[in-house]
Amino acid sequence: MDIIRILSEHFRDIFGAVKQRASSPIVGTFFISWVLINWKLVYYFLFSSEDVADKIRHIELYYIDVFPNLYLPLAFTATYIIIYPLLLHLTNTIWVAMDNLGKRGSSYFIKNRIPISKEDQRRLFESMARQEARYKAALKEKDDEIDSLSQSLNFQTESLRRAKSTGFSSSNSSKFDMTVSDEKPTLIPDVYKVIESVDGKFRFEDILAREMDLDKDDTLHSKELSTYAEIIKMIVKRYPEPWKIQELTILNGGRQNLSTAAVHSNAKKLISKGWLIEIDFMDAKSLAFTDEFVEKLNSVAIG
Repeated sequence: MDIIRILSEHFRDIFGAVKQRASSPIVGTFFISWVLINWKLVYYFLFSSEDVADKIRHIELYYIDVFPNLYLPLAFTATYIIIYPLLLHLTNTIWVAMDNLGKRGSSYFIKNRIPISKEDQRRLFESMARQEARYKAALKEKDDEIDSLSQSLNFQTESLRRAKSTGFSSSNSSKFDMTVSDEKPTLIPDVYKVIESVDGKFRFEDILAREMDLDKDDTLHSKELSTYAEIIKMIVKRYPEPWKIQELTILNGGRQNLSTAAVHSNAKKLISKGWLIEIDFMDAKSLAFTDEFVEKLNSVAIG
């Protein structure tokens, strides 16, 4: 009984594997095409009254040919596998197009046959248009909110990564992890207003000129100083999010347009000074303040 059970399980596995292979489109298509092309061979073998040996000899003499037995079924199978998905996609496309056409026809019929006055009809469609506009406005508002939250989350993640990579020793890391958010300096409110005021602008540009070794009275140095100041102001406006590197317009005794490449080149000098860092934010090269420069700006604002 054990032998019978083992053999039955073994053959059941074999039949299952054969069934799985036969159910594939390639095997099934090849088998059906082979039977259709070689139907005379199949008919003779199944229904001829001759004995098996004579059938085999007759088949070997008259029906064994590599072209109908192999090449034609393979060609039919390849054609079917290539053409069938295209036809299926085409019919689905036609179906969807006709369905949409039918819906538009029904909408047109209802619009022109609806048993109400033209004035009521106009008010009805205006109401529908207003509802659609409100829906689109609400959807855009939610999309903008999602984008804003996503950008804020990405920036906070990047800030946390930078904070953790500042070089704490492993023995002190657990102690500093609990306090890093408290110790990390943040820009005080209204910094932008301060550095745009008369006194604040003077202190701000004085620090920039001194730290960057520039002469405020020199024409060339003055333009370079204005470029640095404008880049920093753009980052202050976006704080705490990074500022995407882009074109700038500098007003310093005239109007000067800086390309993105020129802005990036000037920003590299501030990066080498240790004031800015360059990061990828929302798939764009962006600039953010270092902790050192946040403290420096805070000192300017405090006076």
